[in-house]
Amino acid sequence: MSRKPVVVNIADAEVLEGGNPMNLLADADVSDGAFSISSGTITAGADNARPHFHRRSWEVFCVVDGTLELLLDDEIVRVEAGGIAAVPPGVTHAFGATPQADVSALVFITPGVRRFDYFRLLPAILRGEIPKAELDDMHHRFDVHFVDSTLWDAHRGR
Repeated sequence: MSRKPVVVNIADAEVLEGGNPMNLLADADVSDGAFSISSGTITAGADNARPHFHRRSWEVFCVVDGTLELLLDDEIVRVEAGGIAAVPPGVTHAFGATPQADVSALVFITPGVRRFDYFRLLPAILRGEIPKAELDDMHHRFDVHFVDSTLWDAHRGR
């Protein structure tokens, strides 16, 4: 196991462009699986992830600016700048910006899952270009399991 410090400056991060740009800072391979970290900004009122859960990892949201709105099982919560939400395995969650302002956050996954390849494929996934069997395998491999939430849909105006 490597005990080498991990240092990534924002200028060196891979940026995934799109509706909500994401900075890929450190995937799990650089920490021997201890964590993976990304950051980004979500446009006011926009969702970033539909309801899902992880079987193996915690997902920790550190809000840098603005207010993050989250679904946590059957509750909607808000986390303001400087706060965190730590979501354990098995808890259904979704997140987005409040209608009032953009939100910027760091997102930690621990233990880490090499998920950056999944993020890179998201545009093709959202366009429906990935066959279902391949998509099911990807969700298992990347530990992302989508579910429906009428609470989240109603709260977000769908």
